[in-house]
Amino acid sequence: MNVRKWFLIASGAMLIISLCVIFPIEKKSEFVGDLVYTFITLGIAIFLGMYGLMGKKIINGLFLILSSIVISFVCWYIVFYNDFWGIVPAIYGGIPSGIISGLLFLIVDYKWIEGEDILRLFFKRLIVYSIILLIVSVIAAKGGDWMFNISQYFKTK
Repeated sequence: MNVRKWFLIASGAMLIISLCVIFPIEKKSEFVGDLVYTFITLGIAIFLGMYGLMGKKIINGLFLILSSIVISFVCWYIVFYNDFWGIVPAIYGGIPSGIISGLLFLIVDYKWIEGEDILRLFFKRLIVYSIILLIVSVIAAKGGDWMFNISQYFKTK
């Protein structure tokens, strides 16, 4: 069996353990910051999955995610918060939006966009990334607390 397949299997196993074992144990607190082990295992699972899918091109994927973080932060700062103190919400909204947008773009770009000429492929990728970033940013800005609202709805029933 190929070594990268083992990384994918390990990534899936760690993802299941993180979501089915660690998250229910840590869920007793109502603060997101208390879910330390859940986020650590999810991060490790993402890196293992990225290596399993991308192989030696994982550095390019990490660079794309880092670029996505910077682009998202700048967009949040310019569009949503244009004063000096707006940097704090831009950090809390832009960085997670950039990570999620970068990961979703890597998934979409993996097989969906096939190669054509370089300029046309660049514009297709730019449009797809812009749409993904816009959707993720709007969800994060306007509906960022939906998980809390759903949990409060079921607590009252």
